[in-house]
Amino acid sequence: MHYRIRVQGHLALIFQDRFGGLHIEHQEAGTTLLSGFLPDQAALHGVLLQMIRLGLVLLELSANEHAQDSDSEKSEESPMITEPKVEQRSEQHYVAIRTQVTPRGLGKSLVSRLFSEVRVWLEKQGITPTDAPFIRYLVIDMSTEFDLELGWPVASPLSGTERIRAGILPAGRYASLVSIGPYKGKALMKANGALIDWGVEHGVVWDSQQTERGEAFGARLESYIKGPENEPDPDKWKTEVAIRMADQS
Repeated sequence: MHYRIRVQGHLALIFQDRFGGLHIEHQEAGTTLLSGFLPDQAALHGVLLQMIRLGLVLLELSANEHAQDSDSEKSEESPMITEPKVEQRSEQHYVAIRTQVTPRGLGKSLVSRLFSEVRVWLEKQGITPTDAPFIRYLVIDMSTEFDLELGWPVASPLSGTERIRAGILPAGRYASLVSIGPYKGKALMKANGALIDWGVEHGVVWDSQQTERGEAFGARLESYIKGPENEPDPDKWKTEVAIRMADQS
């Protein structure tokens, strides 16, 4: 069944995984349209339950058994996504710029600019990053904004500055997968959705908690392993999605 669900506010596009893979489209008058196919009533119930938990205001809900996906959605190629894996990771020092952005604010230009700013600062200190740059999602509120850091991992603790701050990714068990291919369309949303869906299927409890500002994660990352800076072929770009799992009692 094809559904159209309209809610108040503009939701972050990267959180498509929270709503069964429904396509997210920002509308006029500060609303968001979620549309697409859901396999059964249980899936619809899960989407609505997620909305209730997040305090979203439902404005419209309609279903059409014969509706088809748009041409753009049908023609869009799905990224190649590796099988999720679980591994124990040691703590990782890093430096990053912290910022709060609205759903529309997190775009390619902002990401590239902040990654470059941190990298230039490291070069001035004579320091080489130990791995690929990443976005760390600290707090997520789908209806307003999310709090995040954009930075680079380093070998040892650094002092940082007021703008470029030092941090530590906590040690622990992480579940991760890799999206292979260009960033266009919903590639990274699908990768995040695949990891979340895998977690549901396997009873995974993530290291996160609900707060007044949204869902706070112990460590949720998108690491840009290979991208336009070091690989001219977009089909070979690699982005790792990783989320820290809750400690076992």
